[in-house]
Amino acid sequence: MTDETPAVYEPFFGSVTEAEIDAGRAQMNDAVNAFLVRKPGEVHELLITHNFVISWFVREVLQMPEWRWMTLNQAHCGLTVIAQKNGRPWSLVTLNDLGHLPFELQTGLPEPLPV
Repeated sequence: MTDETPAVYEPFFGSVTEAEIDAGRAQMNDAVNAFLVRKPGEVHELLITHNFVISWFVREVLQMPEWRWMTLNQAHCGLTVIAQKNGRPWSLVTLNDLGHLPFELQTGLPEPLPV
């Protein structure tokens, strides 16, 4: 939690201590520093993560306030692509793409998709 975090998200953290929150923040900052950095040559990396890990990366790329990772939900097997062209900042190419799955296998969102 930060001072900017809306009070509505307080129950999400339940009995999580400030030390645990700080440890999680440090882990995510380590991940950002490992993966969202320019690497020499043409590099393609595939990360298979849980919902809020990719949400943290998207939040970072879009330069959103820290608490916003909690507002990004991913479906099961949703594909998110983050890319960086030489000399440019990171950009979000796709978020939670489910086009590779037939409709009946698209699960994991809190609300059905409006189709």
